[in-house]
Amino acid sequence: MLLNTEILNSEGFSSQEYSPKFRNAKELLNSFDFLEFCKINQESSFDVMEGRWLNILGNENFIFMPGIIVISADSSHMKTWFSQALTFSIIKEHPAYVKEIVHLDFDNGMATYKDRRIEPCYSQEYINENAKFEKDLMSNISENMQSFSKQGLYKYIDHKLLAKYCEAGGVDDISPLDIAKWLAALPEEATQERIFIFDVLSDFESDVNNADKAARFMRLLRRLTTKGLGSLSIILHHNNKAKDEKGRTRLGKKA
Repeated sequence: MLLNTEILNSEGFSSQEYSPKFRNAKELLNSFDFLEFCKINQESSFDVMEGRWLNILGNENFIFMPGIIVISADSSHMKTWFSQALTFSIIKEHPAYVKEIVHLDFDNGMATYKDRRIEPCYSQEYINENAKFEKDLMSNISENMQSFSKQGLYKYIDHKLLAKYCEAGGVDDISPLDIAKWLAALPEEATQERIFIFDVLSDFESDVNNADKAARFMRLLRRLTTKGLGSLSIILHHNNKAKDEKGRTRLGKKA
């Protein structure tokens, strides 16, 4: 049985009053004509803002937004530091295009950054609410994070904060993947013109060498990055510990 397409407005299932719920993709496809839905909502495919290059370090074509970037390196090889330096530089150079950085860190946690005393990305200057530079001496990267957070430019989400949220809501557990799915389902106003850091990939999809599971997670991120004016997703990934005879990283068969 097909749904009555007359109840669908130009935004498809976005209407809360008429939004049907389905248990899985098969049930949805069997309940409603996919081609008819595409016909009704065709304009959404063409109603897309032009992408933009985020130019830093004097490079005019450094990073394209919207998009998905994967940063892969061995453990303890400064992936988080690099992502901080990269995203802080972007928001410093392009405050009109990037409203906020959302860092989902389920790998190390703030205690690790403080213990390692990792040098900050910006030791002398940071952006204030008016995008002007001010002096601010910092001793490590955790102080960078806190400084940007106080200005509303950076959200840091880790296991500690997620556990506190679960306690407040009276639930036993929420997984990092649950958070990623929730983000992808948010309205475009809540996700566009933002940078999302997923730290690290294996916390969101444990079987990263499974091509089907990895592709499913990438499709989730594509939904997130293409909403409205678009966003940028940066995935941090640990290299496979298996090495070949020359010491190079050996990827899984399905990676």
